[in-house]
Amino acid sequence: MKKIITTLACLLMATTISFAAEKSDSKFGAGVKATFDYNMMYGFEEDNDGTDGDPSGFGFDAGLMFRLNLAKGLYFAPEVNFAYTSTSHKYIKKERSYTAMDLEIPLMFRASFVFLEKLYVTAGPQIVLNLKNDSEIPPMADGNSLLGGIVNGAISALGYAEHTEQGFFNFGIAAGLGYNIVGGLNVDARFYMGFMELFPDTKTIGEDIESGDSFTYINMHGAKMMKFKVGISYWFM
Repeated sequence: MKKIITTLACLLMATTISFAAEKSDSKFGAGVKATFDYNMMYGFEEDNDGTDGDPSGFGFDAGLMFRLNLAKGLYFAPEVNFAYTSTSHKYIKKERSYTAMDLEIPLMFRASFVFLEKLYVTAGPQIVLNLKNDSEIPPMADGNSLLGGIVNGAISALGYAEHTEQGFFNFGIAAGLGYNIVGGLNVDARFYMGFMELFPDTKTIGEDIESGDSFTYINMHGAKMMKFKVGISYWFM
């Protein structure tokens, strides 16, 4: 009885793997994916003295992927992913954090190696639409600095408070390397580099600031996003 059950289980696994392989060779396909991300801002126009480095942190994304077979081993493979990004750094020993929920749309091309069909490369442009963003910035004044207290108090009295506002649209390029584990199951690593400013409307001290404007004491101009991603994906059709 055990031998019969084992044989049936093996046949079922073989059928499943064969079916997944056949689906990967079809003209069209769809699948799901999830990745773990390391995020880092780069490209600041000025070095911010008093910070412990550029903001960095971890996040994740998950979504759907699609496949159009262009030629043997070559696919157009766009994706639609919901991504959560979190970065932080310290300014004068106080932590500042920045979070965002984005809709990422990588327009990827995927190509398998001729002699290593399980290994593949991906590359293409990526569109990013910001759905929600927030920042947690502690007050500059702590009561121990007369100048800090006067400056922060005066600005607060006018209705100003430090906060960032991320732009709605962003654009960059992504490239990666992946491996087909079995059937439609894959694991891959990817690098993304954004080309547009994250906070184009966030002002800094020295600019003409009005009540309600997004502004920070440190200069956020030029900040862009890069991500290192490691994830898993599965083609279900």
